[in-house]
Amino acid sequence: MVGAPDIITYVGVPLAVLGVLPIFYTCIRSILSLRSIRHVLKTNGLASTSITRGSLMSGIIEVEIPRRRITPLSRDSDPGYWTLNPHTISLPGGSWATLNWNELLTGRVLYRCQYKEELRVPPAEIVFEELVTFLLDRGAVPDPKGWRVLKSIGLWTPTGTVLLRAPVSASRGSPGAGAETVLRLAPPYDGDGILRLALNWRKEWDCRDVNSLPPFWMRLARPLCESHQRPIGTVVKQSDDEPLLGSPMASLLAEISELHRSAEREDLSDGVRFHSESGHVQTVYFETKGALTGKQHQPWHNSTPASAWFTWTAAALSQKSSTGLWNVCIPPEITTFATKSSIPGGVLVLLEILDGTAIPPFAEPPPDQSIDIMQRHRAFVEGQRQRAIEEKMPPAQAAEAARARMLAQSQSFHEQHVKSIQVKKEYEAKRVIGALNSMPLSVAVVAEKCRLYLVTENIIPARYTLDDLARAILYLMIVSSEAAKVITEVLEQWRSWAEKSGLNQQHLEYLKANKIWFCYASALLAVIEQAGHSEAQLSLDMMECLKIWHTVHLG
Repeated sequence: MVGAPDIITYVGVPLAVLGVLPIFYTCIRSILSLRSIRHVLKTNGLASTSITRGSLMSGIIEVEIPRRRITPLSRDSDPGYWTLNPHTISLPGGSWATLNWNELLTGRVLYRCQYKEELRVPPAEIVFEELVTFLLDRGAVPDPKGWRVLKSIGLWTPTGTVLLRAPVSASRGSPGAGAETVLRLAPPYDGDGILRLALNWRKEWDCRDVNSLPPFWMRLARPLCESHQRPIGTVVKQSDDEPLLGSPMASLLAEISELHRSAEREDLSDGVRFHSESGHVQTVYFETKGALTGKQHQPWHNSTPASAWFTWTAAALSQKSSTGLWNVCIPPEITTFATKSSIPGGVLVLLEILDGTAIPPFAEPPPDQSIDIMQRHRAFVEGQRQRAIEEKMPPAQAAEAARARMLAQSQSFHEQHVKSIQVKKEYEAKRVIGALNSMPLSVAVVAEKCRLYLVTENIIPARYTLDDLARAILYLMIVSSEAAKVITEVLEQWRSWAEKSGLNQQHLEYLKANKIWFCYASALLAVIEQAGHSEAQLSLDMMECLKIWHTVHLG
């Protein structure tokens, strides 16, 4: 007969064993999970810097992974700047390890997990502008839509919004944005209100090297003079401080070449590169075939108006290219000035830049100055009658009458001449008033008419567009400080009358004396005006985002 001890032996012991099996399972699972997590950390190169510990009873694995602050390597001296990191991190949050960085450990983050699939890496902190600059230097192309959305809605920007795309290889077409993603928005990290981004890069996207133009730099090629163009004049100075206005060169490209040859330090270069320092271009670096020659030049030693207009125009030209002075924002007052119609069409007619038939009439037709035939006939008949009377007079009396007749004719001719001059002056005065009050033309129209005038005068080639002309003028401002000063003065005068009472007769005389410089200034202003009306405000959106978010999480 089975007794109580037997029941305890055959039933109680198995039940007790079954009761501790979950504990055994948890312990074994904890050991295996700890081992697998350590293996994952070792595979991703994190074993030496991470701390792992496990609880056998709860099965929870605690992992302390360092938090990093990263910065790009040296562009010129560190080859790793242009290569991929051989030790990548495949864990979530470790996309920053795709490329090489300077790393600084700033603390540790504790993660609690039960399985290796739950393990992740804290994203690295990096200055947003340094990150974007580095990726642009590697060849990434900004996505205008992504930057516009990020600027508009900030942290509520949908996850996956693309900010930078992969470059398109030159073998597949012209450089531009590809379909692959380089930098996109990722889910926020721990809800800390800091923008989080994810990085992706492949070896086949590497198409740049240390000789490539860095981001936020701009290159100007030296305009080449054609064989038939010769400089006829130069900028003549009235004194040491004041250039003589109204005496520009007859051929812009020929004058640039002449100025280039006269400067011994610049004669071997075929272009310049420059970037913005504190919002202005202060130093230009000469280069040959894309490589720096070691020579540099400071056209402006501080933030002068010439430096400001040079920088704004270069920034406007940059909006039409894949690189340039994107980190320069044109002031709103300058954009407003450039978009304002401040030059009456009649003024261009008086300057002989525009044909009078191209705009509505702004003055009455010129007075008829032709001699009246009947009046001339009556004067002739009267003269014949007086001569007939003189023939019947005694010689002395006839001579006196002839002198009186000739004096009267001379007086009459003088009065007619004075009257003709007076009528012409009155007409010209009315014509000037009509021109000043005529319908103003947009800056774009003024600049195009000035460009055609320069082509007609053989100052620039017929193939030159406004952008080409603006680039040539910028190069002229680099090699000739006198020309830069004159062009800047015209722009400042233009801005003054545009913002105040408008164009008056004194301003008109100023433009007549500086017509060619006015044409140059209109080209620069037209480029700025086009940038203000451009729908693709990529550089402005990008710079605004870089100002809003100084530091971001990359992972």
